[in-house]
Amino acid sequence: MTKGQRIGALALAVLVAVVAFVVLRPADEDSTTADRRATSGTASSTGDAKKADRPQAEPAPADSEIRLRDGEVVGEPEEISLDQGDTARIEVSSDKAAEIHIHGYDKYVKVEPGKPVKTRFKADLEGIFEIENHDTAVKIAELRVNP
Repeated sequence: MTKGQRIGALALAVLVAVVAFVVLRPADEDSTTADRRATSGTASSTGDAKKADRPQAEPAPADSEIRLRDGEVVGEPEEISLDQGDTARIEVSSDKAAEIHIHGYDKYVKVEPGKPVKTRFKADLEGIFEIENHDTAVKIAELRVNP
């Protein structure tokens, strides 16, 4: 056997030893438990407790919908209540062109007839803000941002 063949055989023996160690080493308790759960299709009470400790993602709040007819709000002006830092989601539809103004945030939204418009913004200012149809100066909603 040549020197190169001996080095190759030694390298192969080391590789086989490493692979055998990785494959045959004892598994820790967590992976064994996980393997048993995966094969049995059940979760352990410890796994359920870990899931309960994780914060659940809250569903995004629905859009507040405001409908205008002849420049006036259909029904009573909407009362939109949010916590400071929430995302305001407001959808406005109208049968006539209108410009909507969200006071305090100085946000203007142009609405075209028959084309609902959605606006979103971070409600980071605490207080009560009027939302009005700027064309008719009619209050169409009230935005309340709580601390």
